Amino acid sequence: NSNSFGNTTLGTISSGAITATTSLTVNSDANSSLTIKDGGTDAIQLVAGSGDELYIGPNNAYKLRFKTDGNIVMDNGGSLGIGTTSPTAPLHIDAAGMGDIYSGLIQNSTTDTDHYNVVRFMQGASGSATGYIGTGGSTVGNTAFRNNFVIGTQTTNNLVFNTYDAERMRIDTSGNLLVGTTSTSASVAGGRIFSTGRLVTSVNNEGHYFRRNSSDGTIVEFAKDSSTVGSIA
Repeated sequence: NSNSFGNTTLGTISSGAITATTSLTVNSDANSSLTIKDGGTDAIQLVAGSGDELYIGPNNAYKLRFKTDGNIVMDNGGSLGIGTTSPTAPLHIDAAGMGDIYSGLIQNSTTDTDHYNVVRFMQGASGSATGYIGTGGSTVGNTAFRNNFVIGTQTTNNLVFNTYDAERMRIDTSGNLLVGTTSTSASVAGGRIFSTGRLVTSVNNEGHYFRRNSSDGTIVEFAKDSSTVGSIA
């Protein structure tokens, strides 16, 4: 129904609810839009833009909220909150009250054996590492992923392990494992297992400690190929 002022009414209004008896089509020469106001304030707009693009959201400083059993919110800074109405990061997931032990699930449900399920992490600054975490089927191209769970880098950068926000161990770009040090030099205290299998450790102001419990016998054994050439008991 239309009146002389150009307003259109769909169905009937009862106790603040609108019951529609037909559909509404908005068509204009430029971008078509539908605005829903709350107390005279433009709260939500639905806009059909050029290039078959559809936009939905507040046209001012409001949050865009999707109300289901929990809360999904996109604030006016572009941060997305799932399970929280106040996201503090670009993606903020709060699993409180979800009744499960997992906060998220990233799944590739295909049964094909040549597919990956990998999340990549990238930083725009020049020289920054590209890292990934994920799995792969038994026939994927990268053999390291075949039926394995992989954490690694995709660029010539080290893989570093921290505790208490400080580095404790790294695997360098040559595949050497360095513990307590970032140097491969024995003049610096720390432990090193080189990719060749060589073990080098060095300490400051104390000696190495080897111990055998419960019974007497060999503490350290030295071998050439399959033959023992010496031992410390």
